[in-house]
Amino acid sequence: MKLTPLELAECLHLLGSTQIGRFVFQDRMLLNAHPVHYVLDGASVVFRTEHGAKFRAASQRTVVVFEVDDINADTGVGWSVLVRGPAELVTQPYEIGLVAEALPRQWAYDEPTDFVRVPLDVVQGRRYNGHLQTPRGRRRQRAAAGRGPTLEWPRLTPD
Repeated sequence: MKLTPLELAECLHLLGSTQIGRFVFQDRMLLNAHPVHYVLDGASVVFRTEHGAKFRAASQRTVVVFEVDDINADTGVGWSVLVRGPAELVTQPYEIGLVAEALPRQWAYDEPTDFVRVPLDVVQGRRYNGHLQTPRGRRRQRAAAGRGPTLEWPRLTPD
């Protein structure tokens, strides 16, 4: 697979092109990765949260990672962008109003009222240019070529 680094402008464009990312942080000595709805707000990523682990990370200004990607599982073509910076709570009423209006709708019925900001202190991106041979991709190629039985991966959960 060929990896190509992305320029900052393209990273920012891709960050602004999607609404769901992963907030990666440490809480009680364990790494966590939580999917969140977010908005790119100038030089930071902002999302809603409730009091809990994400809130604690932001209130302690913990350095965190925020990640977004879009990678085709069969071809390996896609991209990934990582942002690193100290998480912080959004506390100014004016900012809260603007961010609350801009954020996409939450999955939960009760929308959290606290907001976390991750400044774009470090932004890195990669483009994946394919040629990825995933187990699923190899199975499909072998089946299409008529080369007989292929390895089936065991299911971890019942159908």
